[in-house]
Parts: sequence; structure tokens; C-alpha cells
Amino acid sequence: MRTTVAFLIGCSIELLSPAPSARWQDAPSVVASIKRNQSNVPAAFDIQPGGRLIMINGTFGALLRTLFPTTGAELVGAPDWLDTERYDVNVKVEGNPTLDQMRDAMRAMFAERLNLSSHFEMREHPVYALRPARRDGRLGPRLRRSTIDCAAAATTDRVNAPPACSLHIDGGRMTSKGALIGDLVRNLGTVAGRVVIDQTGLKDRYELTLEYSPTLTPGPTDPRPSVFTAVREQLGLQLVADRAPLRTLVIERIERPSPD
Repeated sequence: MRTTVAFLIGCSIELLSPAPSARWQDAPSVVASIKRNQSNVPAAFDIQPGGRLIMINGTFGALLRTLFPTTGAELVGAPDWLDTERYDVNVKVEGNPTLDQMRDAMRAMFAERLNLSSHFEMREHPVYALRPARRDGRLGPRLRRSTIDCAAAATTDRVNAPPACSLHIDGGRMTSKGALIGDLVRNLGTVAGRVVIDQTGLKDRYELTLEYSPTLTPGPTDPRPSVFTAVREQLGLQLVADRAPLRTLVIERIERPSPD
């Protein structure tokens, strides 16, 4: 797979090609099993140490979003079957590759198995911008600078206990003793359904507690506020609808995989 960069009418494009190059002559071999799944078993996706990827009752849309990380979740030009048809996929990359090496090897293999031709472009998408809600920048009652030593906490936490400075999520509740705003931004994007761009200017670690309804429009029996209201009232920040250029995977050609 060769990656080149071109500039076309101000748009940055990364071309992805399965053509062989010096990089791939020594690439690890990949063995893959692909089968249609038409059952109702829960979907599962797991990347394991030792170069193995297992997907059960999942979509190739989800798989491509993992193998070709993008800022925006949209796959431009994707046929409907990518996100509707479900498959069992079992992949083994030889040796003990790193995550990046696994992705590289599997990209080349799936480009061949799916007859995939694609490239990355920067395209404008709807996003939310996270900004201070008050002109004076004062934070909300549940967001304050952390006094915890995160480096020391990482060595003293109990084995298998959640690290003190990570962001913990349990239903409609996010908590941390010392999270970076970037941690909050990534998880707010999952709840709000759009990529969230950090425009807070906050650089420190923060202790926070955010309680919200997991649904964007809480029902009459849910006493919790929407995530938009919770962010404003509890953290002193606000999610503002905006648009921004995001790294987007554009699919030019793709075919259904032949089952093994």
C-alpha cells in the first residue's frame, strides 16, 4: 500500500492503493476467515495481543472505521451493505505486531479481498464546538482544577482499579479526579452523536462529575437533563453547533467479500 499526498483545488487528498511497494515486500502475512452472519447474537469486536482481530456479527463499515481511522465517522461513497450486512471475521497477522503494524497489514489484505479503492479527504462536516458558557470564563460547580498527582496516582492505584486520572463512564454519568479536556471531548462526541472540537482553551487536568440522560431528548420519566443542558449547568461549558473540516474516508470502489 502506497500513500501519496496531492493537493487539488485546496483539498488535501491521501491516495490509498494496494499496489505493492518496497514497504510491503517484507510485510507480515495475514490469514483471514470471512463468513456471513444472519443470526441475532450480540455484535462483538476485539483486537487481541499477538496479531489477532475477531469480529462477530459486525459490519464491514465498523471494521473499515477501525482500520482507516478518521475524524469523521461518515464513509463517503459507501454502499448500503457496508453498514447493514453482518459478518464474522477472524484475522491473524503473523508474529507479534504492534497495533499500527496490524492495521497496515490488514488494510492491504482487505484492499485485495474487497477490491477496495479509497482515499482520505478533508471534508466539512457538522460538529459541536465545546466552549466556555460564561463570558468571564468561570467554570461550573462540577468542574474544577485537579490537585491530584496523576503520575504518582498511576503507580499507587490498586491493580485492575480504574486509574484516578482517567475518565470513567457509567450510563449517564462521567467522573474523573484528573481528566484532560480532550478526554471529555472525545466522550461527549459519542453521547452527542457528532465530533466535538475543543475550543475551551483549558489545558490543565480537571476533577469533574457530569450527570446527564444518555438520550439526546430525555423522556418524561427521565429526570436527568440532556447532555447539552448538563454540560452548561454542571461544567460551565456549552456545546455549540458548528462545521469543521474532518479527515474523511472516501470509497471509490468496494465489493462484497467472498466467503471462505
